[in-house]
Amino acid sequence: NGKHTVELDFSGLHPRLLYAQEGIQYDGDPYKEVIDDEQLRPIVKRLLLNMLNARNEKDAVSATNKWLYDKKNHTLKDRGLNVKDDLVPMIKEAHKPIAKYFCTGAGLKLMNVDSKIALKIMAYFADRKIPILCVHDSFLVQRQYVNQLHREMHLAYRECSNGFRCPIKKSWKISNSPLLQV
Repeated sequence: NGKHTVELDFSGLHPRLLYAQEGIQYDGDPYKEVIDDEQLRPIVKRLLLNMLNARNEKDAVSATNKWLYDKKNHTLKDRGLNVKDDLVPMIKEAHKPIAKYFCTGAGLKLMNVDSKIALKIMAYFADRKIPILCVHDSFLVQRQYVNQLHREMHLAYRECSNGFRCPIKKSWKISNSPLLQV
């Protein structure tokens, strides 16, 4: 309808849900916590999420290495690091309170909680006949509804995590492109 849209995104949703499950309010960046390097952050994020979803370490490492190969990403190699011997131990050390969930397939349960959060947010807007689009753990609405979206994201997360908080990235990618119009 020619309206600008805005996207808001949960920050580090799955690791934070595990910390909440352990009764811990996690306020850091779960990826920078491993290694504070912007170029390595996407690799750490990919590996950590693979470790949450894979049933064993070999599969998590393999999936991450394949992703790096497909992306032609040589950042680790250029720094003399590798996924298995360097990043996996760094992630386990940085996230000791949730390490027991790594490589156990815990991601399936996280996706279930993630979907419950998304459904609560989507239902709020659907009940009010306000268009909303969900993309994984981010949501797009017309710019005029951004404050409502922010509030509903906080409420839904708190409800599904026993009162914990999750930061919401305000990417403020305002778009008037036909693909992102709501």
